[in-house]
Order: sequence, then C-alpha cells, then structure tokens
Amino acid sequence: MGRSHAFSLLEVMVTLAILAIVAALAVPSLLPEVQKAQLTTSVDAVAAFIGAARDEAMLQRRCTRLRLDPPDGPADVLVIESSNSLTCEDVVEDRPLAGRRIDPLQPPWVETRRLKLESPRLEASFTAELPVFEIPQLRFRPTGRVWTNDSIVSDDNVSLTLLHPVLQRRRHVLVMSNGFICTPLPGVIDEGDDPSTFTCGDGT
Repeated sequence: MGRSHAFSLLEVMVTLAILAIVAALAVPSLLPEVQKAQLTTSVDAVAAFIGAARDEAMLQRRCTRLRLDPPDGPADVLVIESSNSLTCEDVVEDRPLAGRRIDPLQPPWVETRRLKLESPRLEASFTAELPVFEIPQLRFRPTGRVWTNDSIVSDDNVSLTLLHPVLQRRRHVLVMSNGFICTPLPGVIDEGDDPSTFTCGDGT
C-alpha cells in the first residue's frame, strides 16, 4: 500500500509553532500602523459627527451644540444636544433660558445622539480660541455657522483635537466660522499643538 497523504499530529504542531513565531515577529512592526489607522478612522468619525450636529441645527432650525463627556477632563465621548429654545444663548436679557423653553418639561439642552471614541480610549479636547462657555463646546446656528458669545464673527473657528494615548500623537478637526469642517490631508498624523498650522484635506 502507498503512504497516506494525511499529516501527522507532530507535523501539524510544528507548522503551528512556526506560524506563531512568524506572527509574533510581525505584530510589533504592524502595531504602529494599526494605531495610526485607528486615529485616522476616529478623525473621520468625529468629522462626520460634527457634520451631523451642523445638519441637525439647519434641519430643526434650532441651535445645536457639541460637547465632551466628561466635560472637565480627558473625554472619549462626544454628545450632540439641541437647544430647547429659539436662541443659542443660555441667558437672554439677564433671564435664564429656562424661562424661554419651548418645552418647559425638558432641560435647556436636550441630548439627541452621542459618539464613543473607540480603541484604545482616544481622548478628545477642544483647542484654539473658545468662547466663554461654562463647559467647552461647539455651537451651530440654524444657518449652519458656528456661534459664539462674542461679537467678532470672523474668529469663531473651533478645533477638536484627538489624542491617541499609545502613539501620543494627535490630529485636529477644524470647524471654520462658516461651518466648513476641515480635516488633515491623508497620511498627515502629527500637526503639533496649533491646529491652524495644518493643511486641510477634504471638508464636509
């Protein structure tokens, strides 16, 4: 009789051991590329989420805001809230917004959706010049433009920075005063601390 073509248990074990060694050698070199891809994917998701906040303001004809959760430290959750008022302001004529709510039973800002930044706990923070809000946030007018509580419209640009805690590298999503959302060019990862220095890629 001829020899069987079946593999013996020893041959299978040796093959698996060789594959495990090759994989162990390859993973460390591939890991930084995987982490860069995580950061890029998160930037795209955040840009789309900011666009959703802008679009919601225009569709509902009501101001929306994008804030971080938690608001007072490194955050990995973004929250969109819709104003329960026909104004973007928290205080109108020295009276709190609560006195002018569309729905008296709802809070001044009503959450509509949230985004969790994934693997491994990417941290978000607002940078650039921010208006004096109680908590860091980005607000959109019903026109889709950025709203702040100062009188100079031209400096209403707001930036959201994402930090990868393992890579210790960051990327910015810049929101222009006219509502244009600007992301870095493909392949650009570390633009430093100043978001105004990077070159925009595709905007939404």
